[in-house]
This record gives sequence, C-alpha cells and structure tokens, in this order.
Amino acid sequence: MVDKMNTTEQDMKMEMLAKELRFAYQQNQSIYNQLSAKVDALAAEVAALKKDYSDLKEAYDAIVSKSAPICDSAAEEAAPVEEVAEEVAATEAEIPAESDELVVRYKKSFTAKMKQSDEKIKSYYSDIKNAFDSYKRINSTVSIQGDRFNFGRDTIAKLTIVGKTLKLYLALNPNDPELKETVYHQKDVSDQRAYESTPFLMKVKSDVAVKKAIRLVSYLAEKLQTEKEKDFKPVDYVARFAYETDEQLIKKGLIKVTQEKKVNLNF
Repeated sequence: MVDKMNTTEQDMKMEMLAKELRFAYQQNQSIYNQLSAKVDALAAEVAALKKDYSDLKEAYDAIVSKSAPICDSAAEEAAPVEEVAEEVAATEAEIPAESDELVVRYKKSFTAKMKQSDEKIKSYYSDIKNAFDSYKRINSTVSIQGDRFNFGRDTIAKLTIVGKTLKLYLALNPNDPELKETVYHQKDVSDQRAYESTPFLMKVKSDVAVKKAIRLVSYLAEKLQTEKEKDFKPVDYVARFAYETDEQLIKKGLIKVTQEKKVNLNF
C-alpha cells in the first residue's frame, strides 16, 4: 500500500514537472518570436543605412570639390561600407523627432568628430599624423570614416575616432614577439574585413600611448625601408580641426541629418 502511494506521489510530481516544462517552453518560444521580429527590424534599418551611405558620399565629394583638402594627398576617398557599418553606433546622435515613431540621427564624418573632440585627442592625432607624414612615400587620405595612410598603393595604417578614443590600425603582426602586448596592449582585428591589411589595433588614450604609437610608426617605416624627409615641417592639425558647431558642420555636409523609424527593443 505504501509503495502504491509513493508511486502515485511520484506520478503527480512528474506531471507537475511536465507542466512547468511546457510552460517554460511556451515562454521561451514567445521570447524567441519577439527577438526574431526585432532582428528583422534591425536588418531593415542596416539596409537603410547602407542606402544612405551613397548619399553621404555624394555630399562629401561635393564638399571636397569646393574646398582644399586638409592633407597633402591629391584626393580623398570614401570609406568602405564595412567601415561605416562598424562604427555607426558611435557616430550617430539621436534627438527626439516630431513623431514618437521616428528619431533624428546625426551621422558624423571623421572630420566632424575630430572638430568636436577635445584638445587632447586632436593633439594625439596631430603628433601621430606628423610622424607618418615625416617619412618619404607615405601619403595620407582623409575620408568619411578616418585617415588612411598609404605607402605606394598599399594601405599601411588607419586612424579613426570612436567616442573619445583615437584608434590606430597598423600593417603589423599583432603577434610579433618584438611588439609585446604588455607594452602596446594591441588587439588583433584581422578577422574584420575592413582591417585585414591593418590588423594591429592600438587605442591611444594618453601621452604615453602617443609616444608608443610614434615608436610603432618608426618600427613600421623601418620595415618598409623608407627614410625621413629632410625638410619636413610638422603641421598643426589641432588648429586645422578647430571646433565647429553641429549647424556649421551640417551646412558643410560633414554631418548628415536623417529621420528614421525608431526600433524599440523593449519587450
């Protein structure tokens, strides 16, 4: 009799457990369906951003044709879509639109972000850019996404800015034993298509980091077997990137304003 009662009790527990599992499954299925809908909405927004890129490039090219370049290269090339997509979250500022379903986004170019960055970041950029420009056959091109440095036809470095951080990408091996990670704190970004040729990422956040970055520029120049320019004169890029307001940068096409449908991820 006791065994029969124990068996009945076990059956009831199993039935309750089964009900709990079915309920948990239904809840998870509901969450999955909601997430799938949000992913689809995000995919649509990314597609819209890529479409806007061509308009941004056209506006940028118009600015370049009407004003002198801020570097010595003959022309400025637009950044690949992959690079734009990589930092889109950091280059957009949202402000309320007239409709609760819409947001206004400020899509800032590299030049706009540099102009509105603090003096320290401008100084870091100026020192590193001058270090590159001081070598023969190294030319730079400022694009929408950043500053690209070429040696002949090869891209050897890139400078970008995300938030308050200046990022330096170099055509160096992140695993080079001579470049200790404890010193440079580098990151390997070779898995990102936009940085396949410049997989060595270093974040520049201090005066010490700038000195290390310049040391890496010299190391790279030595590998390229290039020499210093004899009559090189550094340029004050801090002054070149003097602060301008959003309104001024929008008029110059360096900030693009778009109104897009808001994606609500709350569920």
